[in-house]
Amino acid sequence: IRARVIAAAPAARRERVHAFVATLADAYFLNTPEDLIAGDAELRERLDEEGAGQPPIAMHVSHHPERDFSEVSICGRDRPGFFAMCSGVLAASGMNILSARITTTSDGVALDAFRISHESLDAEEDEARWELLDRTMRRVLAGEDQVENLVARRRGSGRYARAGKGGPAAVQIHNEDSTRHTVIEVYASDRVGLLFLITSTLAHLGIEIHVAKITTLVDQVLDIFYVTDGDGRKIEGAAAEDRVRAAILEALAPPPAVPPSAPQAAV
Repeated sequence: IRARVIAAAPAARRERVHAFVATLADAYFLNTPEDLIAGDAELRERLDEEGAGQPPIAMHVSHHPERDFSEVSICGRDRPGFFAMCSGVLAASGMNILSARITTTSDGVALDAFRISHESLDAEEDEARWELLDRTMRRVLAGEDQVENLVARRRGSGRYARAGKGGPAAVQIHNEDSTRHTVIEVYASDRVGLLFLITSTLAHLGIEIHVAKITTLVDQVLDIFYVTDGDGRKIEGAAAEDRVRAAILEALAPPPAVPPSAPQAAV
């Protein structure tokens, strides 16, 4: 796949594509459709061209009406919580994430791609909405706005507040499935903002996400994360696993019902 991507690049760009391909792990090529790799290489070039942007970011949106989704690709310097911030901005914009691919290059660049359901969009080709998304993403990554504040303003309105009709969420943690990572599986009812709730919880626990596999089937979601702690080690031990599990379940729990207010006495 590497060889084909380099060979297919225009002669004027072939050296830059070769350099980009060299920064990517094997897993990227196994998890990314081959016809999308050239676009990712262009995104990386755009990021480098931004130079002094604070912080530099490159974003691309493609629409696929025949498959009822749009894809948002975001490229920027990696940092703890980058994936959570991106998914949070999408959630705060009312966009429901169907799947996601995340990659970090060997020189510290994050390349995250999200498929957005057209059911959560009024008009997938509304350029003003996508331009607003780009500006919001830049403000959050620059620290000019907090993603938690954006999500809080969205919470309680529209689809963000409504979980699906399935049962309660479940979390499974495995340390036998990977030699380098702890694998966290989260089963839950789909809703706008679900991925942000999970990823922001992991970020606050100091857990780094290396691979994410997001699967949506009707109104049910299976999200799988390959993670380590901040020192690159597995999350091992019953106490540590219980802490992670409890934090995720707490984040996904429905808000407590508000009791009806007592009638006021007549004056």
